[in-house]
Amino acid sequence: MPKAPLVTPWLVILVAIVSTPAWAELKPKVPVVVCPRVAQAPTMDGHIDPGEWAAAGYLSDFMLLGASGLPKLPTRVYVMHTVNSLYIGVQAYDPKPSELAAEATERDGEVYEDDCIEIFIDTEGYRKHYAHFVVNSLGTKYDAFDKDKAENFEWDVFAAVNDDGWAVEMELPFDQSIPPLEGESWNIAVCRNAPGAGELSSWARHERGFHEADAFGAMRFVGPLLTGRMDDLGDRSWGDNLALLTLHNLSDQPTAAKVYAVAMGRDRRSHYFGTVKQTVEPNGTAQVYVPYKIRRCGPAWIALSVSDEKGTVAWRSAAFPVDLPELSDPLDEASHGISVAWKAWSTMGASATKDRWKSEIDALQAQWRYLDSQVSGGTGASGIRLQALALEAQGLRDQAARLQADVCAAAEE
Repeated sequence: MPKAPLVTPWLVILVAIVSTPAWAELKPKVPVVVCPRVAQAPTMDGHIDPGEWAAAGYLSDFMLLGASGLPKLPTRVYVMHTVNSLYIGVQAYDPKPSELAAEATERDGEVYEDDCIEIFIDTEGYRKHYAHFVVNSLGTKYDAFDKDKAENFEWDVFAAVNDDGWAVEMELPFDQSIPPLEGESWNIAVCRNAPGAGELSSWARHERGFHEADAFGAMRFVGPLLTGRMDDLGDRSWGDNLALLTLHNLSDQPTAAKVYAVAMGRDRRSHYFGTVKQTVEPNGTAQVYVPYKIRRCGPAWIALSVSDEKGTVAWRSAAFPVDLPELSDPLDEASHGISVAWKAWSTMGASATKDRWKSEIDALQAQWRYLDSQVSGGTGASGIRLQALALEAQGLRDQAARLQADVCAAAEE
């Protein structure tokens, strides 16, 4: 029989796929928020008056502990400061405010077991030492330094239950009433326990617990006086997506903002970078749609950020998880198994066994081509369709692994 070609066009495709250097998943950057200076402090009464917090910076949406998804109960957080104090406002949304867990009534009791907001602040920037503040819907306070609750700070907090859930307003006086220098950045985390919903959520991407200082976000006491508010993250589905942000220019000059979308997966073929430009009028707002693409199935994340015309980051979300069925990696592994089996088969002498292996290799090749075409044209497919394709890809991967082992063993005989 005629000799098989050393390299077929199909094999070139497979080798290109499996030999592409895989990049380790890029580590997500921490979220960022600007904390603007205001002349007038808010009225500390536990009610988030939009007028009083209009000049504040907004933290991006929360995610569940472990970056496992988005919470059912959203949380909105505002930050700003005067020359004397840092102010933090929180609206914790809950459809059942009358059922909030609120048992702790004594300072430094088990406030963290209730429905509560937890604030972690590292003013030194080394991510080693931090103050910890916790408050429940009764306004009961817990504070500690490096988990030592014997440390008591001077701070005021007011909490109130409202129709949308409950709210908190906190005042944290600066040491000796000296505000942070321009350009100074503090590490901060804002977290929430909602025991009724069984949710632990946070602004930053905490993997195992809220005390992970490496995950704390950055709060900047300097311009640009620009902040963002996440209105809609989009579907986070395979293929093209669209997020919606509101940009808020806190200065009295027009600002040319850039919004960046970054999607990351396990290798460079899954990475996506996009930019949208938007001019925001003085002391004005502008809504901007931000397109992004999820290129491959499997674990991934999407993050959005806002910077000024000089490239200074004013706002960045945490890296939100994208949880799609594992589809791309099994296909790549199947292609590798088939290509190795083909190479081993090409070294075998003519025989009936070789003919039988050829038929099996051709069948798996055809199945791979079909699934690859489905992947290439299947963006936007429903979750059920993706699950079905993922099962087929995993089955093909297992068949290819068995074929590779059998053909390589036969070639060595």
